[in-house]
Amino acid sequence: MRLFRRAHSLVLFYDGGRLICENYLTGQRASVPSGFPDLLRNCANAASREELIKGWGFGHGGETIFQALLEHDLLLEVGSPLETRDALIDRTWAWDIEAKYFYFGTALTTFGANNEEVWSHLDEKACTDPPPPPYKRCAGEEKLLPQPEALPISLGQALTLRRTCREFDGSITLQNLSSILWWTWGRQREIRGGSIGDVLLKTSPSGGARHPVEVYVVCQNVTGLSVGIYHYNVERHGLTKIKAGGQQAAVEGCFRQEWVEKAAASFIMTAILSRTMWKYQQSHALRVVLMEVGHLGQTLHLVTTALGLGPFTTAALNVQLLESTLGIDGVSEVPLYMGSVGPRVEVHQPATVSRALSD
Repeated sequence: MRLFRRAHSLVLFYDGGRLICENYLTGQRASVPSGFPDLLRNCANAASREELIKGWGFGHGGETIFQALLEHDLLLEVGSPLETRDALIDRTWAWDIEAKYFYFGTALTTFGANNEEVWSHLDEKACTDPPPPPYKRCAGEEKLLPQPEALPISLGQALTLRRTCREFDGSITLQNLSSILWWTWGRQREIRGGSIGDVLLKTSPSGGARHPVEVYVVCQNVTGLSVGIYHYNVERHGLTKIKAGGQQAAVEGCFRQEWVEKAAASFIMTAILSRTMWKYQQSHALRVVLMEVGHLGQTLHLVTTALGLGPFTTAALNVQLLESTLGIDGVSEVPLYMGSVGPRVEVHQPATVSRALSD
């Protein structure tokens, strides 16, 4: 006997006043009536086609409803490849619906390979909707940074020596800070991109060279720089002070991971989403932005290690607090990642390293 059940990979949302039900494994969507959730509730357990239709109580109209649900992947046949995949997610994913919908929904994006058409479309778009600028400027007192220093060890050495640090002690110099900012987030080159705007080249890759990531520095113990929160001006390789004090901003912003309190400086990375969104309007592009802060985190680790300092990064952020602290709206510019640096305290561990320090 053929059995059917409601798909588990479903989301309901309103779009333009219509209630939409989507199976995020296949991207199938259907506009449904307001009472639709009750109908789905009656399909939770596997049943035959006849049993389902009889239970709905719609008479002959039940046949049409059954077929529509099946065609839109809202009902699944037990044992079919899609039903098996749907059930496998339930058995293996501990993460909740937000993660499932984001991953599987954005995995369905398709991409065209005709670059000429893409560039032609962007040229036309730029005539009426110019791209957002690649630089952010904040109002406030600005301090230009000294020229960055050359990194004293090889990439191979930095990769070998890199270890996350959770024991900091002491200050770093303004020269250290300048080098960390320039090698990690600084402008290496700039290319005139015509209608699509100027294109920045940095040490870490960015989708379409859009570089949406901004960085704010919480200076806690930097010689030659007062304690405060600064925005890094990529265009001028300078720091603009946006708030005095704020020593607790970093530690509170990562839910009181206490070692951050003794770091010399912390770096809060945000993303101005319009930079990427202007070129890539598919939801898949958000994946790319999240990858980019990961690239930058690794670069921060390697640069800091090369300078003989200890790095730490975390994505456990108190987002609302950071939005308020930085004065950003949390919609067009959003906090994503944070790093801290400082002189490393050498901690001699026994052969069995504690789980907290195993990185």
